[in-house]
Amino acid sequence: MHHAQAIVRSVSGDRAVVSAESPVCARCAAGKGCGAGLVGATGKAREMTVIVADGVHIAPGDAVSLSLPHASLTRAACYAYGLPLAGLLSGSALAALAGGGEAGALVGGIAGLAAGAMAGRRLGSRRDCISRMRPVISGIANRKGL
Repeated sequence: MHHAQAIVRSVSGDRAVVSAESPVCARCAAGKGCGAGLVGATGKAREMTVIVADGVHIAPGDAVSLSLPHASLTRAACYAYGLPLAGLLSGSALAALAGGGEAGALVGGIAGLAAGAMAGRRLGSRRDCISRMRPVISGIANRKGL
């Protein structure tokens, strides 16, 4: 499980609005890091609605632990990066084997990359995939030691 901390803003039934801060290392904050700040890890608080796990009792102002299974993150990475890469390599290889030469391999690679990106986007936007990518409040952070 991947864990993060958040502060509860409001609770309504089995859902809660939480404010979570995107972590940024000192180098990224200074603009000299890996570039994670360019893709959303800004260090600013972001509010989102999450599900509260059964048996967890929370109130506004509580620091809570958000959990997301590693399998969900791995699946999302495969859809976003693995399918386009596989399409690029297979499209390029198929075009080269078909006798297209370098130009054919280039065109085949671009076509495969586009097809892989579209497939990843389509698979990643399915309702069941999106529902697995939602974090769950797994407990109060202070009691869990997180």
